[in-house]
Amino acid sequence: MKHFRLLFDKMIFIYFFAGILPLVLIVSIFLNLSSKQFSEKIRETYSLQAKNYTTTTTTEVNDLLHQIYAISADNELKSIIRKFDHNENQDYISTLFRSHVSSLRTLNTDISDFVYINPDSGMMLSLKNSSIEQASFWEDMKFRSSIADEIVQSNSIQFFTAEQPQSFSLSDNVFYIGLPISYNSKHIPVGALIIAINCQFFNDLPSSLQTDDLEHSMHNLIVDAKDHIVFCDDSSYIGMPLSSYTTHYNLSEDLYTLSTQEIKRSSWQHYSYLPDTLEFSSLTAFHRNLYFMLAVLCILVFILIAIVVAMQNLRIHSIAQSMVNFSGAEQDYQIHMKTSPVLQEIVVEFNAMTRRVRDLVHQLELKERVVVESLNRQRIAEIKTLEAQINPHFLSNTLNTISWAAIEKGEFEISDMICSIAHLLQYSIRNVDQPVFLSEEIQWLNDYMYLQQKRFATLFQYTINVNDTLLDDCMIYKLLLQPILENSILHAFDKPEPSNSIIITITPMLLSNQLEITISDNGHGIPADILEQIQTCLKEEDGAPAESHIGILSAYRRLHAYYGDAASMMLRSDLYGTTTRLLLPMLFPNENQEEFT
Repeated sequence: MKHFRLLFDKMIFIYFFAGILPLVLIVSIFLNLSSKQFSEKIRETYSLQAKNYTTTTTTEVNDLLHQIYAISADNELKSIIRKFDHNENQDYISTLFRSHVSSLRTLNTDISDFVYINPDSGMMLSLKNSSIEQASFWEDMKFRSSIADEIVQSNSIQFFTAEQPQSFSLSDNVFYIGLPISYNSKHIPVGALIIAINCQFFNDLPSSLQTDDLEHSMHNLIVDAKDHIVFCDDSSYIGMPLSSYTTHYNLSEDLYTLSTQEIKRSSWQHYSYLPDTLEFSSLTAFHRNLYFMLAVLCILVFILIAIVVAMQNLRIHSIAQSMVNFSGAEQDYQIHMKTSPVLQEIVVEFNAMTRRVRDLVHQLELKERVVVESLNRQRIAEIKTLEAQINPHFLSNTLNTISWAAIEKGEFEISDMICSIAHLLQYSIRNVDQPVFLSEEIQWLNDYMYLQQKRFATLFQYTINVNDTLLDDCMIYKLLLQPILENSILHAFDKPEPSNSIIITITPMLLSNQLEITISDNGHGIPADILEQIQTCLKEEDGAPAESHIGILSAYRRLHAYYGDAASMMLRSDLYGTTTRLLLPMLFPNENQEEFT
């Protein structure tokens, strides 16, 4: 019972963290992403609607202004106004004015009232829907005089909002357009024509997207330069200050993002309040129901799994106990049990494992003997390597002692030769197959060529040309050039001549980040057949070496081993001498491999 309880607790833990928790996380992430995508689509729709709102309003204003310009340019209207200003039977002229503008009003149903005010505050009035209240509204001489003065002084079209509680709040008029009137040759305004525009002007504008399911809706407003509302969906706020509307609908910066766009050719601004978060009540309810269904499903699945686990527990316990009893020393340990296909597969695999363990133990015993023998051979090789290192060091120290003895005897040339030999020996056993600074390699070459000159007397002269800036910056692998130089010394010259020379030139190629090394001699050159053999070996890399000039092939193989395909060797020879050209990647300290530009 104790083992069953332990297994049951583990099953709950595994089921929760491997089943329920990932499922809940996946569903939550999916719902969250889908909600965000849906909200983003709604926000895109809102933004597009705001742009359409501004575009439509601008188009409507442009069309209205074209009609207003046409009215202001009407010669008959100007003639009537001129007669009115000259006091020619004003009652009759006013009748003509009302009759004429009535015909103009029929061309555009958005236009309601016409009012003309001259500098003397005289007025002609034509109301679409005549009423005592509307007529008395314009009887205030001081008010109409201030409006006319503002229009005449600006000498441009002016927009006036039907502000409350004072001024243009009568009937269905939402805003007024004031035009300066001039009928003289100097185009000096002599009066103001005021045209009232009713709410039908905004009928073609798209309304804000609002639904009871959405907690925060978008708000589109048209606001004038005085922050008074020209038009909005709630007609009760037309003409009122913008602050009243934002306070009523709680359009705070924490909940909404304000976007403003100028409506061209007017003093208006389009205000678009876009909600920062879009929460739908129906979507929230759907999420809640989905989580509830998910919880019920998880409980049902858990009950089913618990029943299955309880039935399999005894079989698993029996198999596990048999596995525990296996120590690995038994020769033919097997579990003999018939159970469900899944558990039977475990039994078969365990029996196969016991056989593999037996085979592995036997193989490990064999490998142990092989490892012991290999370690013994390695220890012997290390001892021999240490002995090989001790001998060159002993020889180097002995040469230094002989050099000092030669100095004491006054044999300075012999001392120089012994010091050069000691330096060559020390250089060759230190940091084998490692790059060194170019200055060290040049010093070794000087010692080597000095000893060769002493050996062959006046057989040749040598010159080393190298850029000083490379000596302590650039690095090169050791002893790359020695086989090529030795090959020139041994084969280029038949007898000593003052003109015999070997020239070593080291040049940086900055554009390709390479080092060019040329070794040239003016000897008799390489025979054509041997040169062909050498070049064939260089191309095939693993070809058989030529009968002579083995140093060149040795240098090429070392070059390929150090630098790979990044380095190259070219050989040219004729009756006037032999030139070997090497191209190496430039190496610098603290770099494990060459770099290319």
